[in-house]
Amino acid sequence: MVECEGILSMRFSFVLIAGCALFLCAAGALESKAYIALSSVEEGQQSQDSVSGAVVKPVKEPLFTPIQPHAGAYLSARFAQARHDWEQANVFLDQLVAAGVSDPNVLRRAMIISMGGGKPERAIQLAERIVKLDPNSRNSVAQVFLIIDAVSKKKYQLAAELILNTPHDEMTAFIAPVIDSWVKAGMSKLDVARLQNNPLQLYHGILIADYLKNTEEMAKLLKRYAESEGVSTGDFERVGDLYARLGDKGKALEYYEAVAKEWPNDGDIHEKIKSVKAGKGQDIFKSLESPKEGLALAFFDISKVLYQEGNDESARVMASMALYLDPNLTEVRFLLGYIATRHDRHEEAISHFLDVDKDNKYFADAQRNIADSYESLGRFDDALKILAKLAGENGDLEAQIKIGDIYRRQEKFAQSIEAYTRAEDILGGTVPEKYWHLLYLRGMSYEREGNWDAAEKDLSQALKYKPDQPYILNYLGYAWADRGMNLGEALGMIRKASTLRPDDGYITDSLGWVLYRLGKFKEAVPALERAVSLLPYDPVINDHLGDAYWRVDRKMEARFQWRRAKNHSEDAKLIAEIEEKLVSGLADDSGLALLGTDTQKANGSSAQSVSPK
Repeated sequence: MVECEGILSMRFSFVLIAGCALFLCAAGALESKAYIALSSVEEGQQSQDSVSGAVVKPVKEPLFTPIQPHAGAYLSARFAQARHDWEQANVFLDQLVAAGVSDPNVLRRAMIISMGGGKPERAIQLAERIVKLDPNSRNSVAQVFLIIDAVSKKKYQLAAELILNTPHDEMTAFIAPVIDSWVKAGMSKLDVARLQNNPLQLYHGILIADYLKNTEEMAKLLKRYAESEGVSTGDFERVGDLYARLGDKGKALEYYEAVAKEWPNDGDIHEKIKSVKAGKGQDIFKSLESPKEGLALAFFDISKVLYQEGNDESARVMASMALYLDPNLTEVRFLLGYIATRHDRHEEAISHFLDVDKDNKYFADAQRNIADSYESLGRFDDALKILAKLAGENGDLEAQIKIGDIYRRQEKFAQSIEAYTRAEDILGGTVPEKYWHLLYLRGMSYEREGNWDAAEKDLSQALKYKPDQPYILNYLGYAWADRGMNLGEALGMIRKASTLRPDDGYITDSLGWVLYRLGKFKEAVPALERAVSLLPYDPVINDHLGDAYWRVDRKMEARFQWRRAKNHSEDAKLIAEIEEKLVSGLADDSGLALLGTDTQKANGSSAQSVSPK
């Protein structure tokens, strides 16, 4: 699976990378403040920025006012961008540019939105226009766009001249040394003296030394890179690749095995270990063929960090810059797809994943992501069709498990059981420890389908494989308690799950509800109160707390919780039960501990949240 991990732990350089956010996301900030100021106060007055609190001085000639004909397109572009619809934002900004609007702030916004919206050629045209309108412009965005265009065309001398005109700010302080060194590499000059401040810069120094075939400098920089503070698990794989490239088998295995220990299910890393042991380690690392590939990788690395920090707009622009430089950098398409998915732009995400060629080694990953997007769009048949093809033609285990997941989430448990059993068949009829989650998922489906014996068998085996997995502990423990089985062990399992996941509201609710079911009402109340504080709008948890309050004679608070549960519920059956309790309260609690109730109600949400690694 394509991941976005790699340089996330470079926290010490995040202040510099935050400059990328200012560099990109501040587009149009000046004209928006001017517009806000003049639409709210009379000319000649001062106003206060509602976000920063800074005084906004009056502007005599605002870019737009409500009566001007371009205001609609401008505001529509802002609205579209805020909704992460950059394609539509581009449409509205193009209208402004075509209408002759030449304000540099609007052009700057249009330039950045064009790049992030997948129109890099248009972005570069606008960068050229900005510089032409103001030859002395110190606009770092426009300059960097022009530099990457020059590098893409192998015009390294032009790129070097543009670098000299690029202003120094937070972003350029971080990325300028990398750009400069790659441009010089394009002119066959090795200059990595400034690439010493953080792992990303060191890594690109290594790549440049390799590109110029200077193995001595490469080895020296690699040692510093490997020992530098902030190197992550993803970086370890890169270190292993580079040592394999240098023919250092022992060092390569050392770093690969460290990754394998952290990510035991990563098939790629195990293949690399096999290659090194077979004496084919030098074939693992593919040297870059041009400076534009190196710069593409640099912008992609920055975009990953920005994405991991939730700065998706800047990540999107940086990723698009990387893709312009190197259209074959498949991981960028995944990152753009992940950004779109995070903002529920599923059609857009699908378009990015569809760009992954069938011959690409990540094709199956892309297809599974498309299936996820189809499911999110409610196009279940389309999702199942893609997954069935992967599973049928390629024996794709993950696709087969996803088929079961789709059925399970639709509460079609018989079909989910069938799909999970087919996954077991792909594994040869026995589920190994690596795929413990398959047993867990099928066990839940069996329990919901009413086949407790099969459910208990799967869940118990999953727990045997993963005795400290909180969701298995919670689900099996609650199921036992719900049936009056193994009560002491069940309570201990749920307590352990709660300790392992103290901030999981569903597991905390399970603990409180089992205590309640065992008649330990006073102990149940604080657990259920904490569960409500973690998930304040969950109707079932609020209902549970109402029941517990009633049992400890806090009846006014009980009715408050029941009303709250009713107000937030869409379950007709639960609403009817609550309405009855609001009228009559709860019956006598005799025999409560051994009554069976709804395992899925208390556990369903938490059980769904497992994310096997």
